[in-house]
Amino acid sequence: MKATDTSILEFLEGAKQFVIPIYQRLYSWKKEQCQKLWDDVLRIGATSEDQSHFFGSIVYMEPEEPQNIGGVRQVLVVDGQQRLATLSLLLSAFCKTIKKKKTDVGTDPQTLSNRYLFNYDQKGEAHYKQFLRPQDKETMFALLDNKELPIDHSPLLAKNHQFFLKQLAGANLRILHRGLQRLNIVDIMLTRNQDNPQLIFESLNSDGVKLSHADLIRNYVLMGQEIDFQSKLYNDYWFPMEKHFREEFKEKSDAFDRFIRDYLTLKTEKIPTLGKIYDEFRNYIPLKFRNYTSFIENSEQVKETVEDIFCYSKYYVDIAVPREEDQQIRECLKDIQELNVEVIRPFLLGVYEDYAHDRIGRADVIQILQLVESYIFRRSICDMPTRN
Repeated sequence: MKATDTSILEFLEGAKQFVIPIYQRLYSWKKEQCQKLWDDVLRIGATSEDQSHFFGSIVYMEPEEPQNIGGVRQVLVVDGQQRLATLSLLLSAFCKTIKKKKTDVGTDPQTLSNRYLFNYDQKGEAHYKQFLRPQDKETMFALLDNKELPIDHSPLLAKNHQFFLKQLAGANLRILHRGLQRLNIVDIMLTRNQDNPQLIFESLNSDGVKLSHADLIRNYVLMGQEIDFQSKLYNDYWFPMEKHFREEFKEKSDAFDRFIRDYLTLKTEKIPTLGKIYDEFRNYIPLKFRNYTSFIENSEQVKETVEDIFCYSKYYVDIAVPREEDQQIRECLKDIQELNVEVIRPFLLGVYEDYAHDRIGRADVIQILQLVESYIFRRSICDMPTRN
C-alpha cells in the first residue's frame, strides 16, 4: 500500500479513468452529503489563510491485467466512488455556470473540463475520467455532455447535479474555485496480491451513506474475483436479484438484508440480529468452505454460493409478496401474510427448496402451509410468542 496526501484536483489530472467495479453499490449520495461538500468548499475557499480541507481517501488498484485504452490508464476504485462522482457533478455544474455567467474565476470552463472531467484527446468511453456502474454510467455521461438524460437514468445523479447548479446561481465563483483547489485527499494505491481490498474497504467505509449488509456481502463475495468472472456473476445473478427486490419491495429498503438474514437462519439454524447479518455471513463462509481464502480462490465455490443465494431470493419473493404462480399455494401464502409473522420465512424457504427439487409434492406444500397458518393463529389466540 502506498498513501500520499495530495490535492483532489491534482489527483484527477492526467490521462486516467476511474473505473467503479461492478460489485460496488450504485451512486447513493443524497442532498445532505452534497450540502456538506458545498458548505466545506465555500468555507475553506473563504478563508484568507492558506488552509486545506480533508475530503477523505480514494483507494484504488490496478486491474488484474493493467489496461490502457488509447493511452488512458484505468484504475479500479475500491473506496471513494461517491466522493469522486459527486465532485464530478459539482465540477460539471461549475463549468456550466462559469460559461453562462461569463465570470472570470482565474480559469476557463474548457480548461477545467479537460483537466478534471475528460481525457480531452480521447474518443468513446475513454473520453471520460469517471466510469461508473452500468446503471449510473450513461446518466453521468449525459450530464457531463449536457445531453438529454436516458429514460432509466439515475435520479440521484440528476438531482445532485441540479442541486449544485441551483447553489452556484447565487454563489461567489472565485471563492468556490479557491475552495476546490484546497480540497485534499489521501491517495491510497493498493498493491495487488499483497493488500486485502475488502478489509481496507470495510475499515474506511464509515462516513457518507452507510452500506447495507447486502452491499457488504456482495463486495465480500465478488471483490476478489477476476474482472470477467466478477462481471458474469454480477450480471447473471446479483444484478437481477437486486433489481427484483427493488421492484417488489419499493417501500422496504431493507428487504434484501432481511432476506439474507432468513437465508442464514435456514443455513446455520441460528437467527442473526439485523445489525449483524454481514458478520454472520462472514462466519458462515468459513464453516462451509474451511476459510475465506480457500473460498475466494475457488471460482466454482463462489459461483455455487451466488447461485444458491439467487435461487433462495426467488423463493423469498414468491413467499413474501407473494408471487407464487400456483393459485392455491398463493392463496395459502396470502392467508399467512395476513397474520404478519415473518419469523416463519426461513422454514418456508426450506419448504420451497424441497418443493423445487421434487422432495415434496404440491399437495404436501398446501398441507404444510395450512398447518403453519393454523399453528400461528392458535399461538396468537393463546397469546404465545411465535419467535421460539
